[in-house]
Amino acid sequence: MKRKKGWTQSPVLLLLAMLFLAGLLAGIVYGRRSGGEGYLTYFVTEYLQNHLQGKFAPVFSVSFLSVISAHFLLFCLALSCVGPFVILFLPLLKGFSVGMISAMLCVQWGGHGILVGIAILWLPCIIQSVILLLFCWQALDISITLCKGTLLHRNTCREISLADLFEYFVLYSSAGLAAATLEGALAFLLGPLFTI
Repeated sequence: MKRKKGWTQSPVLLLLAMLFLAGLLAGIVYGRRSGGEGYLTYFVTEYLQNHLQGKFAPVFSVSFLSVISAHFLLFCLALSCVGPFVILFLPLLKGFSVGMISAMLCVQWGGHGILVGIAILWLPCIIQSVILLLFCWQALDISITLCKGTLLHRNTCREISLADLFEYFVLYSSAGLAAATLEGALAFLLGPLFTI
């Protein structure tokens, strides 16, 4: 793996974090404005009900499939010249979903919803969001290198290591597996304590 700038010195990672925060704010605004009604509200309600039933398998499987599908998409986009344009939307969408779920908890169940969010949802969401931002950062770097080579008609294939990309995929997917396991365990242990 080639050495990159530290994450604190990367303007690209800062941009990805700002896109995540913009999505988070848009999700909060949408969740508050919808007032518990609308098309996406049905899916959020089902998602939350799975967490409160105290069953590990449904929560874990939805969470892990969400993580692994996003990571597989990033893996494919890293090897594509359209990757830089599409990769930027993933943090925005992740932020939107986290913001909307948090807002729906507050709108529908008030303080009780905030307790559910703190106890069950927020820690796994934070971990998965950080993992996604870091993998987006790595995938964006590889995809931009490919795009530069294509546009400038240079052979940049030597600068790109598929082994590194696969290593990132395995590393971040393993961390996503741990976060999904944590989310399932929290739902199993704490979900039945909350009745909404």
